[in-house]
Amino acid sequence: MIRLKQPWLIILVMALAGGAACTPEAQRGGNVSPPRSDSVVAPAALPKVAEPAQTVAAPTSTPVPAPPRKQMGMTLSPAIALAQHLSLGREIDLSADDKLLYQIQNHSAEAIAVQMVSNSPLKAGVRFWEYGYEPIPDPTWLTLTPNDVGLGPDGAIPVRVKVTIPDLPENANRRFVACVTMKLGSDASFGASLALSARLLIETEPRFVASAGAGELMAIPSTIAVDDLTPGATGARLLLLTNHRSAAVDLIMRRLPEVEPRAEKQIDYVGATLTDTPWFSSDTTFHLEPEETKTVRLAIAIPADAIVGQPHEDLLFFGDAAAFADIDRTNADADHARSSQPKVVSVRLRYVAVAADGAKP
Repeated sequence: MIRLKQPWLIILVMALAGGAACTPEAQRGGNVSPPRSDSVVAPAALPKVAEPAQTVAAPTSTPVPAPPRKQMGMTLSPAIALAQHLSLGREIDLSADDKLLYQIQNHSAEAIAVQMVSNSPLKAGVRFWEYGYEPIPDPTWLTLTPNDVGLGPDGAIPVRVKVTIPDLPENANRRFVACVTMKLGSDASFGASLALSARLLIETEPRFVASAGAGELMAIPSTIAVDDLTPGATGARLLLLTNHRSAAVDLIMRRLPEVEPRAEKQIDYVGATLTDTPWFSSDTTFHLEPEETKTVRLAIAIPADAIVGQPHEDLLFFGDAAAFADIDRTNADADHARSSQPKVVSVRLRYVAVAADGAKP
């Protein structure tokens, strides 16, 4: 995992398995735990080789070997990346200073043509991804350069990505998932059209403002930072829960370990150390009528043994009983087939303890 920071941007690049791909061929679902890798790999495509004719050779004849099979394959990496705190209304170069570069590589013995496109995960053919993220409403917010690539045998090239999200109130406090897709046209050497996709998780800037049309359920702000308390100190933070559904809803609050119990998958969600025990408390159930907004108070208690300057994170998920029941069934049975992504929203909590004199480490 590579963690990259700017004042307005945090990019995390996680090394995941091919199961992190957005294509159905490479991914059963967001909760299957495959072997880890740092790229999405196309399945090897081997051309058919005709069996040699059966002949009776003279004792002195030399058998003619069958032609060697060609090794085919493409890789796309990283399989998943997380971009946080993206400002609205400006073009953000995620690849600035080579922070996030998608590497595509041709492992075949022949030159090929590749097209890079941005997609909604649904259009890319995936139904499941990290909980709390919704499909990007407009894939054209992403710009990939170059988008048409020719790769020679064993060739490789980096692809850069920029993001521009319109400055609209409903785009703040959002978590989107997009797919960066590498498409190969019909090619006789591969036998069929192939596509590989990597997930890009996008979190827009948090704003303490509610906006209609921003999703069925909203938790505002999407990120709560605590950076003014010393080890052992207490405080409080507020967040808003809004129900934009046409019916009343009873929401339940869960921490990340209760939603995703596997440590190897939890790192896909956080950009710092995940706390073993909660350092906050609040009510855990909330009833909201249609278009109702409730204020939730989080009581903060920084651990007495917290290391000054070391960031810690946790995620709070809010959803109804049906959504969490679906998540629980998936966690218990990897073959459980969901009909859709569970509708939950999340809030990122982050604390960095400060020294008593306020000096930074």
